[in-house]
Amino acid sequence: LEARFRVPDTYGIFKFVIDYNRVGYSHLYSATQVSVHPLLHTEYERFITSAYPYYISTFSMMAGAFLLSFLVLYHRDDLPKKKAE
Repeated sequence: LEARFRVPDTYGIFKFVIDYNRVGYSHLYSATQVSVHPLLHTEYERFITSAYPYYISTFSMMAGAFLLSFLVLYHRDDLPKKKAE
């Protein structure tokens, strides 16, 4: 017996019951418990496609910090010219 269903928004233990009774046929009763739990951190996808803007912003911030630190470290002030007297 196989069934597909949409998972509810709440977590918990759900009981699916089939209690079918029709004249002339045998009585059909089936009860199944299914637990719905949040995914563990190891069960998620490695890279989530909807998070690509966040990945790009992270790497652009890293590149910007590297560029800014490079400019600050290797910036050379102009030496003041000596006044001729």
